[in-house]
Amino acid sequence: MNETITYDTWNDMLSKQVTDQLIDELDVLKWAYRTYGEKIVYACSFGAEGMVLLDLISKINKNAHIIFLDTGLHFQETYELIETVKERNPGFAIQMLEPELSLTEQGTKYGGELWKHNPNSAANCGKSNRSKSTCPA
Repeated sequence: MNETITYDTWNDMLSKQVTDQLIDELDVLKWAYRTYGEKIVYACSFGAEGMVLLDLISKINKNAHIIFLDTGLHFQETYELIETVKERNPGFAIQMLEPELSLTEQGTKYGGELWKHNPNSAANCGKSNRSKSTCPA
């Protein structure tokens, strides 16, 4: 049985129970880590919302497992921000995942600059099944 919780597999009744009992976002994170422990993996883009959630997670779990899907197309500032987060949260296990196909291989297989002429396919290449292998069972 697959125990991975996603938006599609989340139980509505459990959701109501959780939201009725928990007061704020820190309570929700405490509940999640208490309930699921090390099975929680946060896929973070290191955007504004992601940084807020990382700050909250750092208050609950100093050793959180974080993954970043590195498509090779991010701004240099994103990589610098990731390094800053690593320095400020040395216990975080930040894993940089790359697509199964490099940008060059994607270009050979699908045509150059796939992200420009077919962004959906590019997103699928960038967010390959590789990330599933990092998620605990």
